[in-house]
Amino acid sequence: MREKGKVVSTNGNLAKLFIKIESGEKCKSCPLNKLCYVSGQGRELKAINDIGANIGDEVEIDTSIKRVNWLIFFLFIMPIIMLLSGTILGKKLMGTDSFGIFLGFIIMGIYFVILSLIDRYLTLKGRIIPRITEVITKAKED
Repeated sequence: MREKGKVVSTNGNLAKLFIKIESGEKCKSCPLNKLCYVSGQGRELKAINDIGANIGDEVEIDTSIKRVNWLIFFLFIMPIIMLLSGTILGKKLMGTDSFGIFLGFIIMGIYFVILSLIDRYLTLKGRIIPRITEVITKAKED
């Protein structure tokens, strides 16, 4: 998935971008488009800046669709699976619905802690951060 944005700041090989998308065909067909751009004004994100983009440059970033689909699965579907499996397991162990629900929330909480640790590791390795692929327009120098 390719998007355009403007570089707001840089820090080493990371750039902070402001992304504003005019709702294109990809956005209209995505069921999660309201989650990405709730205000309609865009968002800021970090991207790997291997090509040396500077502040004010308009750039194109690339995010793998496969990677985005995996992230959606781990953020939205897996917590529900953890909650349901914990609820079923708790009910079978103790025989009460309340313990099942309690265990379901405990397992879901543990999942989120593990997920945050995995997120930190993958972010440090640069595996889930989008990459700047090209500079579309250079910033005007004063």
